[in-house]
Amino acid sequence: MCTDSKSCIMIPDTGPHLLEVNVDASLENEGETDDSGAESERGPKSPGVVNSVVHALSVLRFLAHAGTPYGATAIARAIGQSPSSTFNICRTLTAENFLHFDASRKVYTLGPGAIELAEAASDGERAFSRAREAMERIVSQFSVTSALWQLTGDERLVLKGIAEGRGMMRIQMTVGARIPAMSGAMGRCYAAMSDLDEKQLRKKFKAVRWQNGPDFDVYLAEVEETGKKGWAIDPGEFIRGVTTIAAPIFDTNGIIRFMLANSSFTGQLDSDDLERVGEATLKSAETMHRLIFRQG
Repeated sequence: MCTDSKSCIMIPDTGPHLLEVNVDASLENEGETDDSGAESERGPKSPGVVNSVVHALSVLRFLAHAGTPYGATAIARAIGQSPSSTFNICRTLTAENFLHFDASRKVYTLGPGAIELAEAASDGERAFSRAREAMERIVSQFSVTSALWQLTGDERLVLKGIAEGRGMMRIQMTVGARIPAMSGAMGRCYAAMSDLDEKQLRKKFKAVRWQNGPDFDVYLAEVEETGKKGWAIDPGEFIRGVTTIAAPIFDTNGIIRFMLANSSFTGQLDSDDLERVGEATLKSAETMHRLIFRQG
C-alpha cells in the first residue's frame, strides 16, 4: 500500500514465487537438554538440532529485542533455560565478541560481532550501500526504478534494495521479495550465462509464472541475443505493464552474484531510450562489480 499522497503501482503478488513470508520461528524445542544433560522446560530435541547453538541464538534474540542490558540470571529466566548453562553461553559469546559484558553492573548487551553479522546479512554483503549511488544516477537519468537483486544458491533472486524517482507514478517493490532466477529480463541474463541445455531451459522456463509469457523459441533467441549484448530486456511479459532491463554483476571468479534491474512502465520509453538504458545498465553493472567486490 502507498503511504504517501503520490500514485504508485505495486509489483503484484504472482504467487509464492514472488512474495514470501519469512517467519522468525524459534528454533527452541520442548524437552531439550542443556549442556549439563539436565532436562529443560522445552520438548524433545529435533534430529540434527544442536541445543547449545539454539540456546546461544535464544540469548542473542532476547537481547536484540530487549533493548536494555540484562544479567545472566534474568536472561535465563526470560528464555526458560538454566542459569548455569546460560551463564556459560553468555561467557562464550562475550569471548567471541557477540556480547559485551559490563563488569560493574554484571549485565550483557549485544557486542560488535553480532552487530557486524546483522549488518552484513541485511545488506547483502553491503552490496546495496556500495551500489546505491550508481543506481540513483540511472534513476535520475532515465526516470526508472532501479533494483539490486542477489542470486541465491537455490536459484532464486532476492531483492536487496531499490532506488526510485519522485514522479507522480512509480513502480513499487518490496525489499526481501523472492522470484525464480529465470524470471523476466534477469532470467534471460541468467540463462545466457549458464551452461543449461535447451531441455533444462525449457523446464525452468515453464516453472516461471509469467503474466504474459513469450513463446519459448522467441525466449531462446532473446537469451542468445543477451549473451552477445551483455544485457536483457523483458517487455512486460513477466509483469504485465512493466518493462525491465537487466544486467548481471559477477564476482571476482566470474560467477553471477547480483543482478541490476531497471524498470519502467511499458511504453514510457521508446526503442532508442530502451537501448540507452540497456547500455547504461551494463556499464553500471560493471561499475558495481568493482564497488561491491572492491576492485580498483
